[in-house]
Amino acid sequence: MKSARYALTAALGIVWNIGIVMIVLAMIVAMSSKNWTDSSADATENTPRSIISASDGEKTRAVLEVGAGKPFSNYVLEDKEGRELLLVTYSRSGSVIVTLGSAFPIRPGYSATVDGIYNLEVAHGGFEYRLKIRPGGTSGFTVSDPPYGGRKGVGVTAEGEFIQDQPIID
Repeated sequence: MKSARYALTAALGIVWNIGIVMIVLAMIVAMSSKNWTDSSADATENTPRSIISASDGEKTRAVLEVGAGKPFSNYVLEDKEGRELLLVTYSRSGSVIVTLGSAFPIRPGYSATVDGIYNLEVAHGGFEYRLKIRPGGTSGFTVSDPPYGGRKGVGVTAEGEFIQDQPIID
């Protein structure tokens, strides 16, 4: 029981650190008019705009917004060559989904909701790896093989019980 809590605490620490890094990178994606190097007023929605930090090591802050009547907004961070580095989806409810872009061979995704649920998902070699943390609920780690329907998982309930029941973990 103690080892399960230790493992879950370590996993949460990893997810939290990855999430912070990805969210910081996501903030760079959003544009504010004072940071645009191309401030063309008639630029289309998909026209890339460059952001240049004010000085070395200084944070560039931006605000993510969801357009009127839309449930979410998507943002893309690209390098100078136009390769997707980061994809960010920001919902009206405040949920954030951050995924590494197509420039990377393995594309982990991280999501967080305002009620404290965190997911880290990685697909590689035909398998899907998922770490789900729920405050006050069952949290766990699963590995699945979608083409063949195989799935295994372990988790910890809110009461600290170690479980291996897949439906409870998901």
